[in-house]
Formats: sequence, C-alpha cells, structure tokens
Amino acid sequence: MKKNRDAIVAYRLRELRKQKEIDDGRPWTADQVGKAIGIGQSTYSNYENEIRKPSLDRIEELAAFYKVTPSYLAAFTDHKGSTGGDALHVTPMMTESAKEMCINPSGDYSISIELLEMHGLRKENILVDAIQDNAMAPHLIKGDVVIVKREPNLSIETLPLGIYCIKEQNGRTWMRWVKREINGTVKVYPENSTHYDSITLSEEDFKQFTILGTIFRVIRKPKFDDI
Repeated sequence: MKKNRDAIVAYRLRELRKQKEIDDGRPWTADQVGKAIGIGQSTYSNYENEIRKPSLDRIEELAAFYKVTPSYLAAFTDHKGSTGGDALHVTPMMTESAKEMCINPSGDYSISIELLEMHGLRKENILVDAIQDNAMAPHLIKGDVVIVKREPNLSIETLPLGIYCIKEQNGRTWMRWVKREINGTVKVYPENSTHYDSITLSEEDFKQFTILGTIFRVIRKPKFDDI
C-alpha cells in the first residue's frame, strides 16, 4: 500500500505541473518549480519519478504551490480541495520585526491547518517573524520569513543549546544561538561570527530578553528572475 501511495504522489506531482502550465499559460519545468519552492531541479525530478519521497513539510509546500490540500498530494484522499480557503489555512500573528519589514502573512505566509495538526500544533502555537540581518547565514538570511513555534515553558535553567527567536524589551526580535554555560552565564551568539558579535550575560541580565520559541519553518521567497 505504501509503495502504491508513493507512486500516486509522483503521478500527482507530474499531473499538477502539467495542469499548472495550462492554467498559467506558460511552461513550468521541473527546474522552475524547484526554484519556486527553494529546492534543486534534480530533487524535484526525483519526486516526480518516485526516486525520492518528499517530506511532510515539502508536501505542504508543494501543495500550497499547486493549490491543493496536503492530504490530496500525499495520496490520503482523492479530494483536491483548495489552499485558498480560510478553512484550510490560518494566518499566524506577526512579531514587531515582521510588521516593520511589511511582511504580509495572509498570502504566501499563511500555513495549512493540516500541517499544524501533523505536528500537534494550533494557530496559537506559532508566530511569523522576519530575519533582520545575516548573523545566522547561511542558515537564515536577511529577508527570510520564519514560522516560529512558541515555547512558553522554556526555562533558562534547563535551556538546551539551540537557535531561538529572542525578543527585546522594545519588541524587536532576533534569531541567535543561545547556550547556557556551566558557570551559569548565558552566551548569545551568531553563526556568522566574522561580521557579528557574541555576547555573554548573567542569568539576571538575560531576563531582559524573552525567548519566544524555536524555528518551525523557513520561507525563502525566490527572485522572479530565477523562475
């Protein structure tokens, strides 16, 4: 059954790409589709040819691109549905940084209810943030949109090493590595240490920040010249 489902996923990807060419009145090659969702041509071609299976997150991205439900693309249902309806997608709250960068989550940055349910999440568990600098490059670059999974129960005393969305008292947010040292201090540092500084704070000083959560998804919009 699983093998049959994988074959259906590959078939539906091929057919959806052909249909998109008809609907848009322009060619959509595997390379162009790959660039539109941020993957290589060979990776996308492998999906269509049943050589490689797309992940759940990739299924959601492809479903949004082709305007069908993730369940249809994953071969769990024969009902295509539509990704345009409010019943299928939710609009997360935006951080102040996202608002400053004029990010509009109601279109490209809305997220499907199905994907949230797959991860045991609801609308209240996520935020939309916008990357303000290149401190976390190449993982995150300025202009990227990040869906943040809220982590309200995180405690600095037991905080594991990771990349976190940190909010300052003025409302601005940043993505940085955060590490609690053995001596009790907290190190906040970038991936790109050549151009950005690290800071080490006492636990008391670190309380000026609020840890909003961890990265759930990164949305990197392609340039129109690449499509």
